[in-house]
Amino acid sequence: MLAVAATDMQHLIIPDVLSLPAIPAGLLVAHVLGGDQAYGSAALAHLAAAAVGAASLYAIRQLYFVWREREGLGLGDVKLAAAAGAWTGPLGLGHVLLLACVIAIASVLIVHVRRSGTIGAATAVPFGVFLGPSIWIVWCAGVFRADGVLAALAAQP
Repeated sequence: MLAVAATDMQHLIIPDVLSLPAIPAGLLVAHVLGGDQAYGSAALAHLAAAAVGAASLYAIRQLYFVWREREGLGLGDVKLAAAAGAWTGPLGLGHVLLLACVIAIASVLIVHVRRSGTIGAATAVPFGVFLGPSIWIVWCAGVFRADGVLAALAAQP
């Protein structure tokens, strides 16, 4: 996800070689870490979340194009949303998208307030810079919570 963020920041593109392998990798991890769930059900839930993530961002991309008659969200972001669903599942996908959007809006506002850059209706904001790390943060939070690591750390004197 760090490579995704760095590449999107520098080139305003998320290469398929970085986003597409993250989808099956997330599904595999979901299957392996599925634990007590019925065989394959965790992977199926994460596959559904990947489809919802991609479909949601694709719909936003299309609606924005109809409204503004220009591209506002790249297909790399759509594929990265699928990776977000694959890694975080149906319970984490909304958190990933919310976190990425909040951080992106805050960053744009900070740039505007500091006047270190001009922000206009056509200013490009590389969403992968915010989406990639948000996937990692939400996934780690879910793994730590599920394994009881946070509870164990909190119980230490």
